[in-house]
Amino acid sequence: MSYHHENVTWQSPDGTWNRGFFAEDYLTCGGNEDECGDETHEWCREFDQSRFEWVSTGHPTEDAAWRSWTGSNPGSGEVVAYDPDSPQVREWVTEYEDLAAKKYEEATRKAAENSSSRTGLYGGSYRHPGDTSYWGYEGPARHRTLAALQRERNSLVEDWAGTYLAGYDNLRRSDDEARLDTQIAERLKTAAPQERAAYEQEAAAHRDRLHTLLDRARQRRLEDARRSRGYAYRPGSLDQAKRRADREQEIAGLIDTAEESAKTHATSRPARPPTTKTTTVEKADKAGRSKTKPSAPERAKTTAKSTPGSFAPKHQPQADASAFPGSAPNAGAWGTADADELPFSP
Repeated sequence: MSYHHENVTWQSPDGTWNRGFFAEDYLTCGGNEDECGDETHEWCREFDQSRFEWVSTGHPTEDAAWRSWTGSNPGSGEVVAYDPDSPQVREWVTEYEDLAAKKYEEATRKAAENSSSRTGLYGGSYRHPGDTSYWGYEGPARHRTLAALQRERNSLVEDWAGTYLAGYDNLRRSDDEARLDTQIAERLKTAAPQERAAYEQEAAAHRDRLHTLLDRARQRRLEDARRSRGYAYRPGSLDQAKRRADREQEIAGLIDTAEESAKTHATSRPARPPTTKTTTVEKADKAGRSKTKPSAPERAKTTAKSTPGSFAPKHQPQADASAFPGSAPNAGAWGTADADELPFSP
């Protein structure tokens, strides 16, 4: 039996293969499958490319990943082989890897909540609800990366700030932000230096994007105020301008909080051990006498014929300025004391 379902088979950076089916989002035929007929109603479905309904990971070959799906034949699917030299492929693979990790965490949470259940049916076979495979994830454990968590958190804040400054009353997803902040804080405790550096770089870029949104909002408000000066007095305009200014102040406070958080992360970063550089090294010759290695300004012997003084710095006596008529001790490159006599001087 064949039933259209968008899916992708991709290769991870470690060489293993995975297959994921995107979640069904909505119907394009007015919410009624019968309007499209028995033969074409499956093509009326749209799929959400931002989440998996089912995914299987960690297969040694592409064929093994393809055979991991035991449901109805989806008809076709996209295949993405990992190519480290292709930025577009790396971006796709990074996105699929994060979607698989999100599905694992979701399945793990649901399995823990339903570990006492005894019956269930998914994908044509009976599985225990306490198993992650029951909730659509098959394969080894995987968790979201610090960079993926940070990208999602920053996107939530920036999307809300942009619409908020534009005058919309969209509710801020504070619960999701708090959940992501908690996960990010836990990952930072064990983050490698490269991950922490990338985190701080993205955090700085996030603050810059917020500054850009705030500057644009202020420019729009000032431009609107300039245009409204030629119109009759309208109390509503003053109220609107005040609300916009209050929102700008709120976003400015959000940026200040982000900058304070960045300082906190910088101070909590483990310090590097101090390094010392020694310029002299004592060595003993056969007679027991100590020798000192030449310091930085001097050069050591390079050939057997060279002597210890071959490369010693030479000092020339300073020339007497009185020997050159028309010159002064502080004269410039042109050798004259009067600035009016210099070329191109005013």
